[in-house]
Amino acid sequence: MTQKNIVVAIIILLCTVSTKAQYKKKIYLDEFNQQIKFETYRQKSQSKVFDQVTFNNDTVEVKKLRFRTYFGKLNTEKKEQLNKFFLARHGIDSTKVWLIHHVDTLPNPKQMPKTSKIVYLDSTKRKHKHVLNLEDYEGIIAKERENLKHKKDIALLHFYTNDNQYPVQEHSNNWYKDESTILKRIFSDGFMRYRVIIVYPNGDFFLSHYYRCNEKELLRAKGFKKRKKQWVSAF
Repeated sequence: MTQKNIVVAIIILLCTVSTKAQYKKKIYLDEFNQQIKFETYRQKSQSKVFDQVTFNNDTVEVKKLRFRTYFGKLNTEKKEQLNKFFLARHGIDSTKVWLIHHVDTLPNPKQMPKTSKIVYLDSTKRKHKHVLNLEDYEGIIAKERENLKHKKDIALLHFYTNDNQYPVQEHSNNWYKDESTILKRIFSDGFMRYRVIIVYPNGDFFLSHYYRCNEKELLRAKGFKKRKKQWVSAF
């Protein structure tokens, strides 16, 4: 099911239930958008394989499982199309392993703090995020390039949708604008983008919503196969 069709299906489900119920009904969907019982949903949601996403209207709440990380394989036709597109648009070598960091909107330098800091998202201080200043943000990108500059079989690619006045020209050797949103259309479950995308020349790929996914291991063929086997056995 395509990203558009998945979203439409959820909207139809919400509208259909809202016309039949006078109370807040809860519906549980698995990772393939199939309705399941609460107990099954609860058990699967405890697995490290899944994240959860919730949709609401006045009468129904839909809770859905989505893959936190995902292993898959592009068919030959789709991989060849992607190869041609990347080569023509960006000059990207299809014989290399692609390590893609995907950002929807880059930070606006004028809105970045002077000093990097941690921002707590709730009163318990259990949830937080790191807010970087421009110098530290660029330092991380420079360190990524430095760590991989001797890996001739790996291409580090930073894709973004909106530059938000960020000076991308300063890193023109690995910044690419996803103008056609091709990454969202190919590597998406229809709800959230994946921040880390690793694609091998044969079409094998890995997706992660989290940057901390041990990229070093996944960029080795043996490590990739090992992690994929563990992932499959986890559910």
